[in-house]
Amino acid sequence: MQELTRSEMEPILFAHGMAELKFDVEETMQTVAAEPHYEIAYLDLAVDGWDAVVEMYRRLLAGNRTRDFQVKVRVDTAGKNTLMQEAYVSFKNLKGERVTAIYLSVVEFDPVQRKLLGERMYGDAAWGELWRENLGADFAEVPGVSRLSDNMP
Repeated sequence: MQELTRSEMEPILFAHGMAELKFDVEETMQTVAAEPHYEIAYLDLAVDGWDAVVEMYRRLLAGNRTRDFQVKVRVDTAGKNTLMQEAYVSFKNLKGERVTAIYLSVVEFDPVQRKLLGERMYGDAAWGELWRENLGADFAEVPGVSRLSDNMP
């Protein structure tokens, strides 16, 4: 299996993050592989396939517009076709109060397509609440979304 170096993965992730910061779903998806797989551990959700991931970003990015994010990275490291980042993230909740959460994301890359294959995301209760609010109560019913715990070994 082909392996990307950290210096090859970082620009891909940078482009992905910049598209997210512009709240641009189409540009964000240009950095994602054809058959993505995302895991949102704090919501017990797996998101599989192009259409489901587009819907995830559509909801997530729309909800992030008023959050005023500030990030302080704690750990930034690389593995085989993966980058991992742990950070404190401060944002405004729906009441307009600034809260700080902790998240960790393992980003996996497809070395042939040179795009994000997916992310495995972990976080505390405050981070989970932000995602729950943004994705909405019906997100688990979107085709391609399933319970993460139903597919664990």
